[in-house]
Amino acid sequence: MGGYTPELVFSDRDAIMVIAQEVSGEPLADLLAVDSQGTLIVVEIKRHAGDRRTVGQLLDYGAGLSEWDYEAFNQRWKVYKPDGGELVDAFREFVGNAEFPKDDFLARRRYVILASEADESLKRIVAWLHDEYQVPVDFVPFAFFRHGDDVFMQIAKIDVEPIPSPAGWAGDWFFNTDETHSPGAWRKMLKQCVIADCGYGHAKSKHKMDLPGQGDRVFVYVNGVGILAVGQVADEESYSADTVFGQTNGDEFHRKVSWSSVVAAERAVTAQDVSRWGYNLPVRCTIAKMWSGKVAELIAGELKEKAADSRTGKG
Repeated sequence: MGGYTPELVFSDRDAIMVIAQEVSGEPLADLLAVDSQGTLIVVEIKRHAGDRRTVGQLLDYGAGLSEWDYEAFNQRWKVYKPDGGELVDAFREFVGNAEFPKDDFLARRRYVILASEADESLKRIVAWLHDEYQVPVDFVPFAFFRHGDDVFMQIAKIDVEPIPSPAGWAGDWFFNTDETHSPGAWRKMLKQCVIADCGYGHAKSKHKMDLPGQGDRVFVYVNGVGILAVGQVADEESYSADTVFGQTNGDEFHRKVSWSSVVAAERAVTAQDVSRWGYNLPVRCTIAKMWSGKVAELIAGELKEKAADSRTGKG
């Protein structure tokens, strides 16, 4: 199964950066990628069913990669992307944070087996590693099906939401306005009191917008700018509309939000600002949980203060 693409393998095609793929004869997992938290995702893909040998192979790759230093990953990146420059610099550009700590980059690991099915031994070992040793290894299934002369692949894609924090989740969401389809669409979202998504297909776009619960807090981020609004989700579910991205094919979904604080773009809280507070924003995800309630409170307080300064003419 060659030609792996983010669209095919991962739940959010824009949220990961592929840094290496297997080269014939090389003892390396099929795919190495990194999410916006700097977590390395090691993916082993099997055309057929996976079993205990698949787990052993993946963990063997993981053990080998544990001996790699940054320069080893950097050299492998240059094989994959000869014109990509330095790996850490490319990643910092990817996440829009020139100050992303190099020590945090690739410090955490996730392991994923992608196979048509798993036998009981694989499922048992994966569950055991998860429950007893907190090893972040997962099995993700795919299936082939035929329609006439065409063959299609259906896949339960690899989730790229940041790894949960032991501290738990306080009900805060990060939302990237995603300017791909309509630059400046964030202004319409703020004016219409909505967050909106499109371009992923009807079912997926609706699913994304339905993730926050009514009353959950959402922070709005604009690529290259920062977080410039925070508010509470005001309704129970998303609805189809076309007033932000102009999609008339039913692929655009909105969620009503009651804004608590909104600031001008030049006063946004940047990814670098948040990084200095000890948390890396999941900037490449369209929507994801924010796993630091403490930092979320700091961001909300900063936005509230900046919004108040603007009203009184201090900003």
